[in-house]
Amino acid sequence: MTNETLFNNLLHQARSMPCTGSRLRSNPGFVKYHDNKPLIIVSLSENGYLLHLDKKDVTYLGWFYGDPTCALIDQDGKWAIMAGDHLITIWNNSILTEIEFCGTFDMRQTGTDIVHILIDPWYDNSAVWQLNITNMEFEIIKPFTDYQNKEYTDEVIW
Repeated sequence: MTNETLFNNLLHQARSMPCTGSRLRSNPGFVKYHDNKPLIIVSLSENGYLLHLDKKDVTYLGWFYGDPTCALIDQDGKWAIMAGDHLITIWNNSILTEIEFCGTFDMRQTGTDIVHILIDPWYDNSAVWQLNITNMEFEIIKPFTDYQNKEYTDEVIW
């Protein structure tokens, strides 16, 4: 499959669904996580992709066992990040960086180049970490024990 064909196939699927960050029954192998004008971040059958709408190009973000758990695109479209159970992949100015990191459940942008990462709330070592995209430094912000010993939910308030 050519890069152009892959781009067109992924874009067609992405345009037909909302950003849910989870599988839909109508297309269980495809997930659209986030989009903005220049970029869309999706996964298809455990593989992550970043679609560059202006160039009509695709960046392969890697293979995520059991599918990525979350992804986001910088508010200005300068970088994107996708995470799974054992891996975080960052696309920043066309450079891909992979970091082994276990248990990512969710993330959100909290500053220009700052991402907060929530480790699975049911893990014994659940916590909120901060990642600086500019220098790739991690630091723990706080433990997160609010959901330990509670029933699973997709809607975690953190």
